[in-house]
Amino acid sequence: MCQLLPGVALNTLGLMKESMTESRSTLCRSCGFCCSGVVCETVVIEPSEDSAFVEQYRDHIIASESGTGAFLVEPCPAHDNICTAYSTRPIDCRKFECSLLKRMSEGATSLESALEMVSELKGALEKLVDQLTKANKCRVTHADALQRVREQLREADDVARKKLWRSSPEYMLISFLIDNHFK
Repeated sequence: MCQLLPGVALNTLGLMKESMTESRSTLCRSCGFCCSGVVCETVVIEPSEDSAFVEQYRDHIIASESGTGAFLVEPCPAHDNICTAYSTRPIDCRKFECSLLKRMSEGATSLESALEMVSELKGALEKLVDQLTKANKCRVTHADALQRVREQLREADDVARKKLWRSSPEYMLISFLIDNHFK
C-alpha cells in the first residue's frame, strides 16, 4: 500500500501538469492580445527560428539596421483571431507569458476567471473600435484603435486629455485591464 501512494501521487501530478498545459493553451488561443498588437508591438526573430514560419512570413520580417537580428511588427500576420502558426510560432512568442497566464499557472486564478478577463477586454476593445469606426467612417483593428487613442493622448494638452478620457471611458478600462492583467 505504501508503494502505491508515491505512484498515485506522481500520476496525479502528471495529470495536473497535463491539465495546466491544456489550460495555458486554451487561454492563449482564446486571447491573442500579444499577437494582435494590443499587448506587444514586436516579436524578435531568432536565427534558430522554425524555417517554416520564417519562410511563410518572410515579407513581414524586418532585419535590424545592424543586420544582427530581425523582428516582426505586430499584429502578427499569422494571427487570424487565433494563431494559425501555433506549432511553428517564434521563440519569442513561445517564451512570452502575460501576467494573467502567470497567475493562472501559479494557481492564483482559474481558467474560467482568466477567460472572463479576456472576454471583458475584448468587449471593451470592441466598444472602442465601434466608437472610432463611427467617428472615422472606416473599420479599425483593436491595435489601431489603441494606437490612435494613445497618439491623441500624447499630443493633447491637459484640457484636451481630460476631454478625451471623458469621451472614451472604454480606453480607461482597456488601459487598466492591459496594465494589470496582460503586461
